[in-house]
Amino acid sequence: MLKRVSLIPIPVFIAAAVALAVLDIREVVAPLSLIPITHTLFISCISFAVAYISARGYMTSGQYRFLLMGSGNLAFGLGFLASWLLSAPGGQNVLLTVDNTGTLLSSILHVLGVILVWVGVTGERAWQHGKKDVILSYVGVSLFMVLLTIASLLSATPPFFVQGIGPTPLRNRVVVIALILFGISSIALMRFYVRSKADTLWWYSLALSLIAVGQFAWVLQKSVGSPLSWTGSIATYLAGFYFLIAVLIAVRGSSTKMA
Repeated sequence: MLKRVSLIPIPVFIAAAVALAVLDIREVVAPLSLIPITHTLFISCISFAVAYISARGYMTSGQYRFLLMGSGNLAFGLGFLASWLLSAPGGQNVLLTVDNTGTLLSSILHVLGVILVWVGVTGERAWQHGKKDVILSYVGVSLFMVLLTIASLLSATPPFFVQGIGPTPLRNRVVVIALILFGISSIALMRFYVRSKADTLWWYSLALSLIAVGQFAWVLQKSVGSPLSWTGSIATYLAGFYFLIAVLIAVRGSSTKMA
């Protein structure tokens, strides 16, 4: 029953995004100052929790999917912290540059994880090596995101948003690519679920679907803070909770097998 209910938000958010895009409502429906708070609480914090749980899962089981899952969620969470720079000069460009690039990196890491599962590569690393792998991967992702943020603040990156015009074609291409990669990962994981009936695959697949829906809404938005913009945000917030459920189930299952 719970699984059936968990499917409902996906078509609901898609329908809402299409309807709002057609209505073309651009008015800001909530203070922009609310965006950093909600993004941090419902995306970044949950993504960091998933990254932490995934790291422990990798060090316990040695399975590479946990490392890629954690690294992808870390990049995702760090990207949305750029929302705190929204009020800075060129803040919308910085937000979209860091957020969208972090999301693209996350989608790539998730696809790599799916590919490893597809070809049967799981990996069995000793605890000592697993800890080093986590440190190297997480530090590398964090350093990339920090340098990207600094470069964006210095206007050293190609623009993702031009004041008075809106998102640039580059930004839209990045979002569409991330959307496609998340969609591919979601479909592949759902196919794995059909074969294995592993609950973690169900929840993780739906989480990736919700992120893809959020990206779909954001690529259609004309202004930050509009109803369409918040539709994408809420879909992404819900994805975070689905991620958390999936990782908790996966780590619990791995711990049971190791016992």
